[in-house]
Amino acid sequence: MSINIIKPDALDISKVRLAKFSKFTMGTSECTKIELEYDGNTLYMMGGKMLNPFGLSQYPRPDDCGVNTNVKYHISPTFKGEKDGFEGHETVGKLYNALVELDLCIIEKLLTQSGEFLSEETTEYSIIDNIYGRIIQRPSNEDYDPSIKVKMMTDYKNKKVLKARMYSNKDSTKQLQLNVNELRSHLETRKWIRPVFRIQYLYYINGKIYPSLEAYQLKIYEATEGDIALQNDAKQKNVKNTKQKHMSGYI
Repeated sequence: MSINIIKPDALDISKVRLAKFSKFTMGTSECTKIELEYDGNTLYMMGGKMLNPFGLSQYPRPDDCGVNTNVKYHISPTFKGEKDGFEGHETVGKLYNALVELDLCIIEKLLTQSGEFLSEETTEYSIIDNIYGRIIQRPSNEDYDPSIKVKMMTDYKNKKVLKARMYSNKDSTKQLQLNVNELRSHLETRKWIRPVFRIQYLYYINGKIYPSLEAYQLKIYEATEGDIALQNDAKQKNVKNTKQKHMSGYI
């Protein structure tokens, strides 16, 4: 199957459609999976060169995992430069603007089709606006940059094998063969990535709607001297930031 990867400045929101609503249960919660289509296919979007200061994260945290725990992994690339109008980070700025536009488009479509996932249809924009979790996540501390959470999906049978294609910026023809532990180690000193991710589903769970971003491809940039300083700074910030994220759970 051919995949059409959309550059942020080429996104046409008139091609976005909420195609299918299906019910399922997660524990004791009744949930709705909402399929998002772009021009009749899955939406794949190209990211810019983004700072990924926290490397590979997981939920639950290692200390909270047992032998049979279903661990989920993600990265949190940030929108560095947002406070300065993305000066010097133009491609990241284009992605930011595209995702803001996409969020607004999705909210409008959810409002129009609210009867398919709410107990009754609503015409109140504020209701959908309040239950919809934005793709771009803003931390409570304004010193931090906004970010996106991109899931790193694993093989169904072997949870240490990652599905995303990974490459070095030094050689885009040779795929990196990195499992979960190897990627975690690899990203400790390599803080810049260019992700390609898909947005295929939204999930309505416990009164909230969460867009789901999944990594399709990662270009990982080799470490620079500046990355060492970023690594130390990220370790200090990550203590509080990670605790806050884990309190909200993982969808």
